[in-house]
Amino acid sequence: MKRYLVRAGFDPLKTYNPDDCVCKSFVGDNTGNLFFAYGVMNALFTEETEIEQTYKWKWTDEEADLINEKFDAFILPMADGFRIDFMEYLSGITNLVNRLTIPVVVIGVGLRAPYEPDMSSGFPFDEIVTDFVKAILEHSAIIGLRGEITYKYLEKLSFKGDRDFTVIGCPSLYTYGNNLHTKSLK
Repeated sequence: MKRYLVRAGFDPLKTYNPDDCVCKSFVGDNTGNLFFAYGVMNALFTEETEIEQTYKWKWTDEEADLINEKFDAFILPMADGFRIDFMEYLSGITNLVNRLTIPVVVIGVGLRAPYEPDMSSGFPFDEIVTDFVKAILEHSAIIGLRGEITYKYLEKLSFKGDRDFTVIGCPSLYTYGNNLHTKSLK
């Protein structure tokens, strides 16, 4: 049996009442947070897997050792993880990844930026994102991105598209697994 540790802001497999969602801010500032972790966990659940969820973003050396010992992979469904108000968390996750010996899988990470951002000037978090991507690539063959803007952003940071990363869409797309149906606009 494979054991996966999934990092998400809340456990999408638990039932929460509306007061929890509002008062404890499980959705943060984006209701999409309700979907992407659930979508990824839904895709991973099989009879041959066991999944645990963590909302942590800082880990001790002892906790990192325990993760290495207990789990087969660390899964990171991230949506818009490249944003200014997430950098403290991203640094904590990077520190953990640097201590792991197991595979780490990033699913659907994206850049939160203005529409049609100016990539030439960069962002104040470029160095933190660069450190994160380097750490992930030490534990993963490729990073799954949310969209083309993030693709262009990581190219600007000197990573190689379709070698280091590829666009796979938002992790919420996994919610319906093989039952996802799309319509043509024609």
